[in-house]
Amino acid sequence: MIEEVLPAIYKIEVPLPDSPLKSINAYEEQGAQFNYRYGVEQG
Repeated sequence: MIEEVLPAIYKIEVPLPDSPLKSINAYEEQGAQFNYRYGVEQG
């Protein structure tokens, strides 16, 4: 699931099948020329 948390900043929930974590969250920032990806956190 992709959710816009702030203007041009998106949280992407990445499911982890067969893992006790269930999912992690990745973040992406969209700029004028580039997309930036940030670290992940436990969901």
